[in-house]
Amino acid sequence: MHQLLEICPCRIDLPPGFDGFFEQTGHRRAEFSDRRQFRRVLLREQALLQIQKQLSVIYTSDLSRGGICFLHSEQLFPGDRIRIWRSSGADLHLVVARCLRHGPRCYECGAEAACENSRATCAQLVRELITEKAAT
Repeated sequence: MHQLLEICPCRIDLPPGFDGFFEQTGHRRAEFSDRRQFRRVLLREQALLQIQKQLSVIYTSDLSRGGICFLHSEQLFPGDRIRIWRSSGADLHLVVARCLRHGPRCYECGAEAACENSRATCAQLVRELITEKAAT
């Protein structure tokens, strides 16, 4: 997995408002208009995204029991079926729910777990992240 992350290009251009993106940790604050079903935990790291037969590097943003938010260099569309691999080897099958443009090569995408196995993996990752944060 680490070799693929090194080989695949990362084309994301973080806009000026994303300074300190990778330093943020903890839980994501809920906003008044937030209709999300589950609490979100910040997860700032590189991962691999596969859409059809194309691989690219993405930046994960946050994770919940039901899905993941990430930054990608290209626009994705609701209903797109994707697969994300974390550097730990965790494999998630997802369906894109939304995509918001932040810059020419920076799109914030939200995706929901596409199957029960991926929902279980998301839930396990959230538990691990919360346990890690509590230990520090």
